[in-house]
Amino acid sequence: MLRNVFLKSLRDLRRSFAWWAFGLVGYVALIASVYPTIRDNPDLEKLVESYPEALKAFIAFGGQFDFTSPRATSAASSSRS
Repeated sequence: MLRNVFLKSLRDLRRSFAWWAFGLVGYVALIASVYPTIRDNPDLEKLVESYPEALKAFIAFGGQFDFTSPRATSAASSSRS
């Protein structure tokens, strides 16, 4: 039996953590591989421009939002925190 409860908890959860980390890395790899397709697609911009103003405001949380810009995406994420 381990003396430290924290170390025992880490030991007990090591498999769960490994699968969680594997899934997170897979998700990031998927997003990174799909991003160039979204970035270079002018049809996505046209589609977003055709949305009603209320829907665009809801998706962008009331501000301007460019789905093809990584800077806009990271700024929107940090403003919600």
